[in-house]
Amino acid sequence: MYNYAQLDKYGHVIGISQLAGVVENESLVSLETEDFTLFGKVYDRDTGEFLTPPDGFYKAIRVNGAWTEGLTPEEIAELTNVLVPESVEQKAQRLESENANLREQLAETNANVETLTNALIELGVI
Repeated sequence: MYNYAQLDKYGHVIGISQLAGVVENESLVSLETEDFTLFGKVYDRDTGEFLTPPDGFYKAIRVNGAWTEGLTPEEIAELTNVLVPESVEQKAQRLESENANLREQLAETNANVETLTNALIELGVI
């Protein structure tokens, strides 16, 4: 059997596989044994070592031998954007505001209908 560490596009170990034959694939690194302690480590293609990424990164990657963030600011914002539920007071204020806006829109629509109706009456259409 042949053991492999499966890597994501950043070199993070995301799986350990035992295959029946030799496989040549950029996302697989040959291992001597099935080593599940490699999960979460980062494979350095330059040195052939599995490195433990430092704390403080969402997706630590190695660039020119230095650790850096692998996620874009947008991806980090998406991960950290936790919705806080509205309080009863906040919800009541939001609904009152939405209701006021709807009343204004309805009044405007009614005025437009009245204007159009009067125009149609003057033209003798209705």
